[in-house]
Amino acid sequence: MSGNWSKIVILFMIVLLIYVPSVSSNIVKISYLNDKDENEQTSINSLVEMNTTYSPHVVVALIDTAIDVYHQAFRRESQIIHPSKIIQGFPEDAEAVNVTFDDVGGYWSCIEQDAFIWKNLTAKKLYWFPHTNIIGISFNNISQEDEYPILSGHWHGTLTSSIVSMNCPGVTIVLIQANGSAFPEAFSWAINQSWIDIIIPEFATKQLGARPEWNAIPNISRKGVENGKLIIVPGGNSARNISFLSNICGMPWVISIGGVESYSHGASIHVSRWTDYVSNFTMMGAHVPIEPNVFNLFNETYRNGTGTSASAPVAAAAFASILLQLRKELNYTGGIVNNSLIENPEKHIRITNYDIREAVNHTALYWKASDWRLGHWPYIRDPMWLRLLLNPFGFGWALFCLYLMKRATITRPINTLEPWLQMGWGFVDNSIVNDTINVLLGKKDMPEKPPEAVRFMESNYNIRERIWR
Repeated sequence: MSGNWSKIVILFMIVLLIYVPSVSSNIVKISYLNDKDENEQTSINSLVEMNTTYSPHVVVALIDTAIDVYHQAFRRESQIIHPSKIIQGFPEDAEAVNVTFDDVGGYWSCIEQDAFIWKNLTAKKLYWFPHTNIIGISFNNISQEDEYPILSGHWHGTLTSSIVSMNCPGVTIVLIQANGSAFPEAFSWAINQSWIDIIIPEFATKQLGARPEWNAIPNISRKGVENGKLIIVPGGNSARNISFLSNICGMPWVISIGGVESYSHGASIHVSRWTDYVSNFTMMGAHVPIEPNVFNLFNETYRNGTGTSASAPVAAAAFASILLQLRKELNYTGGIVNNSLIENPEKHIRITNYDIREAVNHTALYWKASDWRLGHWPYIRDPMWLRLLLNPFGFGWALFCLYLMKRATITRPINTLEPWLQMGWGFVDNSIVNDTINVLLGKKDMPEKPPEAVRFMESNYNIRERIWR
């Protein structure tokens, strides 16, 4: 018996010798550029000098809680060039924050290693994160000792930003951290940045007069659209509410997004009515993992999110993909010029936010009742409730969460005769990108929408205009 044990011990030591080096190779430490050896620093400087010309790009800003800059969803290993070298108008003095990427230790290990870096960041200052597609700024009052600008906060901003990043990999993300009080100031800052193309304010109100401190939001968003930007907002998660009564998503100049479930081709029963478009109500995205504990046996770095807060980033990713591909097709390296997303007077090319929106109005898709099916329920593989089920103290809570998630994703069939009543102009995701680009480039005729749909949507627009003008 002792001979067998000695063999097992020897085998275990061999495995350790093989495994440990492979683990350590997965730990990527990116230190400050000043700490790099001379040869590496020289090669980076040479690369920066070689890449001083602008290139086609698209910048999407989300006004939300915070973002996990360490997450794989945002990792872009080759992005080490200052954004001002690629994006016209981006501030040259924006500071680089070189953080630790420890894919073995994960989020909590990274924060511990980078605590000094995060403690020295300040509010209302723009930062960019090499080896990611993230730029960040915080408008919050950083007062708690353990709260860090841009990073600390609810998981919501990580999820919404990752949906854009995963569905439009070439995008540059700007996470604008803001709570309810800081929202108007953050929004005002965003609309005045010429280098930002699309803004997603992840906030909502349910009726006229709610949140008086947000009374300026309609005028801020109007100015942003007049400046040439696309502003895409969640339509809300309550069937009792009419979206155009909200001072966030009600104005006709913003693009409001409702929710449907593509896995069932049905309309969610928990969304506000009469939005411009609909998109996926439930989406898998990046998630900030909980602190390590004995019940955390599943990978919680990706989780499902449900709500129009997920729908809006899906639609925004489609708009971003359309704009990015157009700029590549036309070799357009600028940003917004003369209130146009693309402008080249020499070639007589001008594409505005209105042009893209009008094209999407016609390429967005309608479903019909016969498309509806039970399908697979996306939350069946969600790690959160699986972890709770394994926790003997949380079994009842797990069942309750399971019930809530199931209830949140209940759908009903689309009205075949009048799908616009539930879907607005239609369903928007990456499936419409190529058709929309071909329409805008004149390679394809504009698809026809039913006259009844056009009349209904124009009537909605006129009502919204009377309310908010």
